[in-house]
Amino acid sequence: MITNTTSVSDIVRERPGLAPVFEQLNIDYCCGGNRPLADACSERGLDPETVVSLLNASIEQTANGDEERVDSLSTPKLIEHIVVRHHTYLRRELPRIVELTQKVASGHADQEPRLEEIGSRVINLASELLRHLDEEESSLFPALLETAERDANGRGEGVSADAALVSRLIVDHEAAGATLARIRELTDDYAPPEWACNTTRAVYHALGELERDVHQHVHKENNILFPRVGVAATGANA
Repeated sequence: MITNTTSVSDIVRERPGLAPVFEQLNIDYCCGGNRPLADACSERGLDPETVVSLLNASIEQTANGDEERVDSLSTPKLIEHIVVRHHTYLRRELPRIVELTQKVASGHADQEPRLEEIGSRVINLASELLRHLDEEESSLFPALLETAERDANGRGEGVSADAALVSRLIVDHEAAGATLARIRELTDDYAPPEWACNTTRAVYHALGELERDVHQHVHKENNILFPRVGVAATGANA
């Protein structure tokens, strides 16, 4: 059972199905997940015991077989999962989200001035994330796959990587998390205004989905993949 001393990243590593609960509570489980649940709750003004009860109740209601356990995957399979599940999503959705946010900012900035900052931040975020994906796919992942082939058990032990590269990628994760946190603030937790047209509502929904996917993506790299190569995230907040 989960206690308030269990680290947030460990909880999601062992119980991926609990990620939506942390999303709803706005508790960081990726870049800032390496800390006790009690500390994370305190930062959000939440009662740790209440959150523990909520999480344990969610465990009882969720069949373990329905959860996506990626921590038991071999390193090659984990990399394949990250690329297929998350990189493909970002390459497909980021251009669409950029286009939508620019359209909405152009048409409705007089009603909601914050749309201009949202649009600007989305452009920068998309540029940085796409660069980040290219760096992982061209440099990090091939190196990990090459060394994983020499790993007798295929679990990732013995896999090595350029520590400076991995550390730089972790910094990228933290920067993306900070930008997404600001976008969440600018959109009032992705709640579209009453006057919102369908395109505006689509933008707010897409941004919320983007944040959820990036959080899961970063969690899998920071807390599962990168520790296998001996580089751990610092625990800084996203």
